[in-house]
Amino acid sequence: LKGEDVLKELFDTLGKALNSYALAIWKTDGNFLRIFVVNGLSQDYYDYFIKNPFSLLDPTISNTAVGRVALTWKPAFITDFWADPKIKNLPRSIIEGVRKESFNSVASFPLIVEEKLFGVLNFYFLEKQEYSPSEKYIFQVAANTMAIAIGNAQYRQESKDAQVALLNMLEDTEEARVQAEEERRKTEVIINNFSDGLLFFNKEDKLFLINPQAEIFFGIQDI
Repeated sequence: LKGEDVLKELFDTLGKALNSYALAIWKTDGNFLRIFVVNGLSQDYYDYFIKNPFSLLDPTISNTAVGRVALTWKPAFITDFWADPKIKNLPRSIIEGVRKESFNSVASFPLIVEEKLFGVLNFYFLEKQEYSPSEKYIFQVAANTMAIAIGNAQYRQESKDAQVALLNMLEDTEEARVQAEEERRKTEVIINNFSDGLLFFNKEDKLFLINPQAEIFFGIQDI
């Protein structure tokens, strides 16, 4: 997916509007959930999950908010990360990574594009969040906006790919036409300059080509 710059600009806008210190999109990739685009998180955090994506086949993925959302397609909220009992089931490397990022609360939403799960949008907060109904609604609207942006970016890329494929096909067709025309011209030159008279018949035994020498021989050059 191209257009990540557009998504990052939208990240900045949403982050400021929702008072979130960081955002991330996790993208489904077969049986894996990979970190895709981030804003506000460290490079180390990003690099770790690039090398260690979540497996959707691993039942322990449900211990994370992003994993629960990927499995259920429903929002998930962690009010206090360090008070969540599921934290003890996470790998130590993930716990240490979260500790370095200093966030305490996470809100996760499915990004559904064309009735398919594109991935998960995470909002990260430094302070504990209670997530009132009105806040959840606002976050959901923000997630829907992000999904629309992703869908538009995909459509533009698919349209561009289709256009490129069509242009390539037309170029190939034109090249084939030019090549065929050149081969026909060469063949005509050879036939026309052949010292003997030549007649060519098709499968129906109908004459379709005769060279000048044959025309002279049969006296039909002026017909």
